[in-house]
Amino acid sequence: MHFADRLFAACLEKNSRLVVGLDPHPHLLPPHIIAAQKKERRTSQRLIMAQAIAAFNLAVIPAIADYAVAVKPQLSLYEPWGPAGIAAYETTVEAAHQAGLIVIADAKRNDIGTSAEGYAAAFLGTGSAAGTEEALAPPWEADAVTINPYLGSDGVAPFLQRAARGKGVFALVRTSNPSAVQVQNLLVGETPVFIKVAELVHAWGAQTLGECGYSALGAVVGATDPSAAKTLR
Repeated sequence: MHFADRLFAACLEKNSRLVVGLDPHPHLLPPHIIAAQKKERRTSQRLIMAQAIAAFNLAVIPAIADYAVAVKPQLSLYEPWGPAGIAAYETTVEAAHQAGLIVIADAKRNDIGTSAEGYAAAFLGTGSAAGTEEALAPPWEADAVTINPYLGSDGVAPFLQRAARGKGVFALVRTSNPSAVQVQNLLVGETPVFIKVAELVHAWGAQTLGECGYSALGAVVGATDPSAAKTLR
């Protein structure tokens, strides 16, 4: 099923637009969850924290499953814990899918050529590549991934090719960090760069429309600049 159609249907079914970010900052994890992992006599701090992340997410997911349409794990908060952190991410993806939630991997990946293809395969599956489909099947595989489109169309194409398999992509257009204006507000003629990028995202997305009228390619727009958000909408 087309990603946008699936997302749209979930919004209608639950009367919700809620996406829950699973961003496990270590200092915000409930102390009792970390303590419980230490009681298991785990000696590695990385393993303790990774298991605490997994335990926290496994408690959150069933609590929000009836109200949220998707979860969005932030990869940068899983990767510092090494293989155990990635295992916690995989556990999270599997649990979310079992709960009927859409998973958006907030990875903000991209590169060019075969590197972009590698990132797309890692997060959205291998497409039609013979003999490798099963190796990248869930729980690693997400339903959508965030990407950086500032490398141009050849960096975006490998991700959009997965739209035929029901995958989605969200491209950074206007980010929320204060220094974003240093690049994204630069003028091309009289038009800010982020508007030019939005026009590209709109054009790329027009090639992957679902029956609901929405594209498999969405835009990430930070809420810290309401005027920019209004313009982009």
